Amino acid sequence: MANIIYQTEGIILSGSDFGEADRIFTVFTEKFGKITAAAKSVRQMKSKLRCNLETFSLSRFGLLAGKSSGRPVWKIIDAEEIARKGKITSSPRNLALFSGFAGLLNRMVQGEEKNDFLWSELKNAYAILSEKTLGKEEAEELEISFLSGTLHNLGYMEKEKYASRRAAISAINNAIKESML
Repeated sequence: MANIIYQTEGIILSGSDFGEADRIFTVFTEKFGKITAAAKSVRQMKSKLRCNLETFSLSRFGLLAGKSSGRPVWKIIDAEEIARKGKITSSPRNLALFSGFAGLLNRMVQGEEKNDFLWSELKNAYAILSEKTLGKEEAEELEISFLSGTLHNLGYMEKEKYASRRAAISAINNAIKESML
């Protein structure tokens, strides 16, 4: 029986070394939501996947589904970078903002489940942050929009128009506090 190779776009939220040359990645994907996937020998210099599996890369992935101890396990067998990180990693403000978004999704999203809204929000934030260095007010607006939309989508806060930026920030902070993060 042949294995099925699943193709999906995704953004690498984090990665950690495993074994001699392997890495385990947390990837937010278009088709499967947040997944954990392993890449074999990716830390070796000769690895063809090495350049396309950097933290915060937007890539198209080829994945194999498997099982280990009854749990689903994904293996990355192919990756092709779709968009350059651009200003995300070259601007400290943009990097801090996207790191915060990735950290929030890592903590808040549990299990594998497709979520079109979160994918759209994350990809939109990625596009904005990779294109230009944001000023302080632009960064705050993007952060409030992303956090309130994400927390509403995950059921932690009501979606409403706030009278001021301060009221929105207060609502976001209360939602995060109540989620016990």
